[in-house]
Amino acid sequence: IVENAAIREVGVTATVRKEILIGVLTQQRDRANALLKTADIGCSNNETWCLRKLLLDFVATESVTAARLAYRGRTPVIVGKDASSLPPGQPSSAGEIAHFEFDRKGKPSYRIQVMSQDGNATLTIRGDMQLANQIFLDRYGLGMSGETFLTDNRGFFLTPPKYPGQTGESRPIGGKPIQFCLDGMDGEVPGEGYRGVAVIHGFRSVPEIGGGCIMALIDQSEAFAPTKRIAREVAEVSGILAMIAIGCSLINRKSVV
Repeated sequence: IVENAAIREVGVTATVRKEILIGVLTQQRDRANALLKTADIGCSNNETWCLRKLLLDFVATESVTAARLAYRGRTPVIVGKDASSLPPGQPSSAGEIAHFEFDRKGKPSYRIQVMSQDGNATLTIRGDMQLANQIFLDRYGLGMSGETFLTDNRGFFLTPPKYPGQTGESRPIGGKPIQFCLDGMDGEVPGEGYRGVAVIHGFRSVPEIGGGCIMALIDQSEAFAPTKRIAREVAEVSGILAMIAIGCSLINRKSVV
């Protein structure tokens, strides 16, 4: 019972991290949609200075690194670092809120793209990993050995692992749990972690970011420690009861004799 409860708890932790991530990205996507509506109301689509000011304010307040606003048939307005590398309007997959990716230098980021209702304007923003890192570097609920992290759809770390220098930074994480997750399944299973230690895996697939996986891990030695303590206490109590039973048996035997 204790072990099953520990396994379920790791799964709950993974679920909570997913809900927080999707909630944060959804809110930012909603604010990007609100910016498009503001641009339609407050600026003409040929007033570059007005559109640029809106984008500069958005980048400054939303903790994003770049933004690109493009009206059909007009030169796009871009602001921020490496904004020129933001792709033109591309339809997102069904249910996709954001798309996480690596740049040419191997640095992760995410991209959110929204389109006006008439399809005349497309806003694309790029965010760094600051928001995601805050979510996954919080290891509340997983003890001293636990960690949570986010991977892309190939199994590479998008957020930093607790134990750096391991598989997943230079090559994908291996093992059945991560493969199950990348195949679109959710679950909680004991097994070997990416650093070769027995852990409990809690994993949740994240199609909302273009594919990927949320993993929650805790060492089995820590998670199952209460089970070992209970087993030891039961053994001690059983030993005491056995000694009492033997003593009572000897006393009763002498009484009969």
